Amino acid sequence: MAAGEAVTLRVAGALSGVVTLASLHEPVSALRLEVARQLGLPACDASTLKLIASGVVLSDDCRRLCDCGISAVRCILVIKGAAAASTLNEAASRLAHLERVQAAAERFASRSFTSESFRSVHLENQAGAEVAFSSDVARRSVVTGMLLHAHGRKMLARNDVSEATAAFGLALDAYDVVPASDLERVDNVAEAALDWCWGVFLANDVHNLERGASRLREARSGLTRAHGADLSRLRQLTGAGLAPQMVSYVRLTLLEGVVALLRGDVSAALSSLQAAQAYAQPFAVDPETHAALMDLGLSAQEATRGLRHCSGNPTQAAEWVLAQRDAAQERLRRRAEERRQQRELRAHGKTCSGAWVDAAVLARLETLGYARELAAAAACAADNSFNGALDTLSDPDRNDALHVAVQRKRRRREGKAEAGASRAQLTALGFSERQAHAALKRSDYDVNAAGELLLCGAVDEEDEEPASAPVAAAEEDPEEAELAQAVPDDPMAALDVSMDAEESAIQEYLARIRSLAGHEDT
Repeated sequence: MAAGEAVTLRVAGALSGVVTLASLHEPVSALRLEVARQLGLPACDASTLKLIASGVVLSDDCRRLCDCGISAVRCILVIKGAAAASTLNEAASRLAHLERVQAAAERFASRSFTSESFRSVHLENQAGAEVAFSSDVARRSVVTGMLLHAHGRKMLARNDVSEATAAFGLALDAYDVVPASDLERVDNVAEAALDWCWGVFLANDVHNLERGASRLREARSGLTRAHGADLSRLRQLTGAGLAPQMVSYVRLTLLEGVVALLRGDVSAALSSLQAAQAYAQPFAVDPETHAALMDLGLSAQEATRGLRHCSGNPTQAAEWVLAQRDAAQERLRRRAEERRQQRELRAHGKTCSGAWVDAAVLARLETLGYARELAAAAACAADNSFNGALDTLSDPDRNDALHVAVQRKRRRREGKAEAGASRAQLTALGFSERQAHAALKRSDYDVNAAGELLLCGAVDEEDEEPASAPVAAAEEDPEEAELAQAVPDDPMAALDVSMDAEESAIQEYLARIRSLAGHEDT
């Protein structure tokens, strides 16, 4: 980056958002002063701020930012006031953890639409059709944003507001690089903007929320586009019952009211807070009716969801819950089938370019009457080229060679499944475990051929690994798997929210408005 080019840096902690400086050639003191300015601190108090980047405290104010390893893709943690070394270490550790989460999301996104990954994030529109993006970069950025957003919600459910808000900010950063034409088809952007604002509010940073009012406008615009100005599109999607998406409108109107009050517009604040109150009312659940449904065998979560969705009607709630159970089983069955198909594709091996067999190519070859294993072998040999695989299968000589390879692979697979018993047979003849394993491996796990190799002395056990040495490679990165699991598969999960924080905040700010009105009357 050139010395004269302005740079925008992400910050989290005491200040959440972005800070713009002239360039990365500015000293640390310039960053410290700008953060202090945005926090409303006088310049003389800037020295009380602790700035942490990549786990390191930026203590030398004369050092240039570029020399400290600062870049636009790094997040800088801001801690206000004196802090013990243990606090700084904990903060640095948390930031490093979040950076690992971000890296895992980016790795997953680079693989999630290929057979390279066991898991994938399904991007569908409201009609259930796959969303097409203008480029792979846009698609990867959207998936990265979705994963970070899901991680933030997971942290929010654990009351880790700080990490949740930082994760929401990273999700928005990922969405920011996606062309506007693509983002118009992604509802998640509005939800991420709203969740970031909600996290800032829960952290009691209402002034930062006021500075981030543009995110509230972004959320309002996105939700209107997704659900319709009068929520007509949302009602079409979810039917007559309470839609789980209504949680967003409770929070959105509440936050709009808070921002309006901070700006002195009491009338707009009152209108927004009353709207939030109206949106929140259907989430109230009668305790006695809730207990009666639990007596019928529904869980507490199911009873809450049912009563909320069915406007408190216990009979409709019970019927709805039973239908939801069937839908959940179908989702599990579908995911299990997808997993099984992916495992089967991996069992066919990789092509010369390192990709797994393409399911679409395999299906086309099967429709022409070729056996699945033979078609997979041809796809592997042709590097997933349908025409190349068809040429191979149509050539008698190459077809025969594929048959031989498929039969050998099948024998090897069957032999590996019985490897324990085969080793026992060979060791019973006086050979060691190492010799038995080496012979089986050389003979494609054919126990008779392995015995002949051992009897003629063709196996040197010193050159072979022991039977216990081979270790199966992990099928997926655990950090990526954990992120993928955080993406909600249950469309009704939002109906589980307690609403305590929302209702408490609505009453608090309505009381403030009444207090202001009382002062004006006097």
